[in-house]
Amino acid sequence: MDVSHLRLLDLHVDRSRFKGFGCETFCIGLKNINALSLQSFKIKDFRITSMPDTQFHLTMLSIHRTAMMHKMFHQFLVGSPELKKMEISYMIFHGCVDHIPDNMQPITLPLLRHLDVVVDFYKDFQDILIMVKAPKLERLWIQVGPADGDSWDSCEYACTLHPFISTIMDLLIKFLTWI
Repeated sequence: MDVSHLRLLDLHVDRSRFKGFGCETFCIGLKNINALSLQSFKIKDFRITSMPDTQFHLTMLSIHRTAMMHKMFHQFLVGSPELKKMEISYMIFHGCVDHIPDNMQPITLPLLRHLDVVVDFYKDFQDILIMVKAPKLERLWIQVGPADGDSWDSCEYACTLHPFISTIMDLLIKFLTWI
């Protein structure tokens, strides 16, 4: 099947049809996706096992209840400098490393305007935001529901949020001085 002109890809599982199966049943490899014109990618309820050899060039990315390694999420970002909207909810990082590898630098997304993040664990929240720089961010929506046993350091939380809030405040000040 030729998907070279595909603009939107929405992958999700209706879990009600698979009662009794483990989460590992829903593994997916994206290695063979070669849709260079793909602009919007949504994935829900999967564990990503491989990424394509070619870069994504997305303007919208939505990841919901999906597990992947840090380097896979980084690959989504690296190939998508045109990203305008990103929705991340309950993404799970897995792999041999429990934190972002030292050689991974934050990715600047110059066109990112909307960022929505929903997490249960502070570490997931931090791992997502520490990988992203968004100088034109207009909307940051965060929902954090700390899970049992999760530790939250309000100072670390503030330091993680500072670049995003500063960007939004700068835009607000520019807007108010323009009026």
